[in-house]
Amino acid sequence: MASIGSPTPVSRSAPDSALTWDVFLSYRGPDTGPNFTGHLYAALHRHGIQTYKDDYKLRMGDDISDALREAIEESKIYIVIFSENYASSPWCLNELVDIVKFKRTKQRLILPVFYKIDPSVVRHVSNGFKKAFKVHQEGYYKNQMQQVDNWRAALKEAANVSGEHVCEKNRVEADVIERIVDDILPRINPKGFDEETVGLEFRVESIIAMLSNQEGVTKIGIYGMGGVGKTTLAKAVFTKICLGFEGSCFLANITDSGSVNDMKLLQQQLLNDVLLQNEKDVNNVAQGENLIKAKLKNKKILVVIDDLNYSYQYKSLGLGSFAHGSVVIVTTRHEDILEDLGVKTEYRHMVNELGPTESLILFKQHAFQLGSKPDSALMELSTDILSLADGLPLALKVFGSVLYTKHEVEEWREFIEELKETPNKNIQDSLLISYKAMDGDPQLKKMFLDIACFFIGWQEERVSEILETYYSYVNVKMNNLKRKCLLTIDDRNILHMHDLLRDMGKEVARNNSPGNPEKYSRLWLSTDIERVLTEENQEVEAIEGIFYVKEEVAGLQIEAIDDIFFGKRKFMSTSGQVPLTTKIFREMKNLRFFHLDGFETPTGSFDKTFRDLRWLCWKSCPLKYFPPELKPVNLGVLVLRGSIMRTLKPSMVFQKLKNLDMAYSSYLITTPDFNMLPCLVTLEFGMCVNLKKVHESIGSLAGLVYLNLGSCVKLASLPKTISSLKTLKYLYLGMCRSLVKIPEDLFRMESLEELDISGVKGLQLQQRQVVLQNMKNKLKQLQEMRNQELEERR
Repeated sequence: MASIGSPTPVSRSAPDSALTWDVFLSYRGPDTGPNFTGHLYAALHRHGIQTYKDDYKLRMGDDISDALREAIEESKIYIVIFSENYASSPWCLNELVDIVKFKRTKQRLILPVFYKIDPSVVRHVSNGFKKAFKVHQEGYYKNQMQQVDNWRAALKEAANVSGEHVCEKNRVEADVIERIVDDILPRINPKGFDEETVGLEFRVESIIAMLSNQEGVTKIGIYGMGGVGKTTLAKAVFTKICLGFEGSCFLANITDSGSVNDMKLLQQQLLNDVLLQNEKDVNNVAQGENLIKAKLKNKKILVVIDDLNYSYQYKSLGLGSFAHGSVVIVTTRHEDILEDLGVKTEYRHMVNELGPTESLILFKQHAFQLGSKPDSALMELSTDILSLADGLPLALKVFGSVLYTKHEVEEWREFIEELKETPNKNIQDSLLISYKAMDGDPQLKKMFLDIACFFIGWQEERVSEILETYYSYVNVKMNNLKRKCLLTIDDRNILHMHDLLRDMGKEVARNNSPGNPEKYSRLWLSTDIERVLTEENQEVEAIEGIFYVKEEVAGLQIEAIDDIFFGKRKFMSTSGQVPLTTKIFREMKNLRFFHLDGFETPTGSFDKTFRDLRWLCWKSCPLKYFPPELKPVNLGVLVLRGSIMRTLKPSMVFQKLKNLDMAYSSYLITTPDFNMLPCLVTLEFGMCVNLKKVHESIGSLAGLVYLNLGSCVKLASLPKTISSLKTLKYLYLGMCRSLVKIPEDLFRMESLEELDISGVKGLQLQQRQVVLQNMKNKLKQLQEMRNQELEERR
């Protein structure tokens, strides 16, 4: 492919290095969005390229939004996909004008892709483009010829850049996508290995050398102790070689992915990543295995399975039917797993600790300010730190991050003495020192334990909503944990923590009382929870959080797989019907977070229970009504998905409740009286298929931002008071097939930013047009306000 503008790579050390996005996609949605653009986006994302792609289905009006304009300004490279109807969209043309502006003023790069259209048509505005411009000039833009001229100039400038051409007689689209990714990768230096590449290059080359004499599907095993850098090495190899395959997939940190749902998600990810799709067609584990074998058969692919603990996890992925030249890389702590999987000895790589020189380089990256000259006394003390870290990259990073804010020699000496006094001298005990270093912020220590025990793998936004019910300045505290290398958040805003740090946190939560879960501060194992909730005469005041889910392993009864766990017996509940009494809840005076799945209806009164509870999530809740004596005054989030209540009658005015979720409650007929829930911000009733009435008090919710009534198929009308919601931004009414009456004032709500009325057959066409027009007016108004603000700043 010809060069996309300047041959100079876009460097992260250049002034543009702080930009948010590597690539911005500009495209005409109906032409390419569901297919070519979707596949291109998936490929870019899979290779670690931070890509902005807006949802064309949500575009309203002709003027691009402030958020979109900001994304254009915050992007390094623009991929503009010209298609047959691109010029018919003023939105696309306005987008292109901004793109060309930043190409000129900020030296950004443009890569045009001519999708089933000749470049000359775009460059000279001929054929279909000419017809589209005629419509613009004779219609809405007949008095805005300067704007039309700007469009024409932008098309010419962008189309004059050499790019890719996709046509019927050309290569298959997958080849074009591969070439685009191949050209972009070296220009943006994708994120992922900036500070962890110490000593990595030689290891990567050693792995790649194993592929020189491939026979069939090559299985490679990377093994070593926790924290030594197995995942980092696997990521580096993956990035280095993935372009040489028809498809690739990195299944990260699957250690705890043992349940049926976990295995289904892994199978689905494998299919979606390799096939560049976004489907949800895996219904059970057996079907997933068959789909993988059928759809990926004879494809040359690369798969990395990271942090494998049990061989059945590998076998559930249905690997083995790939084409000659395929590669499967497994990382694990246990070499005997590699033996069980049939990984030949010559294809195994043991990751050893870093040497003294490499250790010092990595430690300095985290302990000292970039570009500064470290104090000579502190450098002398660094020798002790390196000795205590024993070459483990994780320990070097964590210790360095702890010391980054300590500038006095005595502070360093004190930290070193604490490390030396650690019993057993193993890495987990050493990492405990980094936890104790947070003694000055007890709330931060608590939050770390909450995340380690309950929220790894969750979306950041969802976790923040829960944590904010108890902690102040949650975002600040999360950033603090990230700076200390105790927490990472990926580009999908998913929370991650190294398994050694997670295990250390769980060990702290056991309160030095192994085997006595009633004394733990947090409970996460089903067997421990069932024991605590069902046994009497226990001291349970220490418990602050409980997270219970019914566990199954790939659909098998636990008795049938005792030997799978390499001698580590793991007890799981198979019934899910554990009898409860409310007495135990009364004794849990410090319980803040409580997640339940199933269970029978508790016996006894709820009086004086859950006084400090902040988050209650009870899936498939068996309660037929909300107990009148239950008064959790501090409750901030209430999730009763799949409950059997016909309505929710709160026992008091909940002054702190901000989120209520009763989705999938098929017995629910009417919503609660919202006068009892005055502070709600989000309200979820999606898929409540028997819901018929929304209480008129909904108009009293002065802070409501999000309301989902999607697929409430028996809901026929909405109360007039709903138009009084001044802060409502997101309203979802999709697939409410019985809905025939909507207050007209609803369409004029100034705060509304997103409205879904798809599948609402009873809504008259005129009302739909009013909705769309009001949304367009709102967007235009917001744009005018933004322009006025910019003018005032100038």
